[in-house]
Amino acid sequence: MQEINDSFREYDLNHNGYITFDEMKKCLRKANVMTPDEEVSRVLNQMDWNRDSQVSYDEYLKFMTSVYRGEQSELQRQLGSALLEVGSAAGSF
Repeated sequence: MQEINDSFREYDLNHNGYITFDEMKKCLRKANVMTPDEEVSRVLNQMDWNRDSQVSYDEYLKFMTSVYRGEQSELQRQLGSALLEVGSAAGSF
């Protein structure tokens, strides 16, 4: 759970309690994780339960929990794992 909390905080660059597409892409690029924009958009859309074009902590937690349970596609699991890895490298941001 702490790992999910830490990764969310790393992606929420402006600390407003939400992750946007641009914030996610910046963090992934900074960590040299090159994921196509279309895949990042698709995953963020799956996280964004209320369709407000941003991901709250609760939405992020639901998605990451489903990744842990194996309820996502292989590519989405890989991206979920990458999200946690990037978040755990908090000292580099």
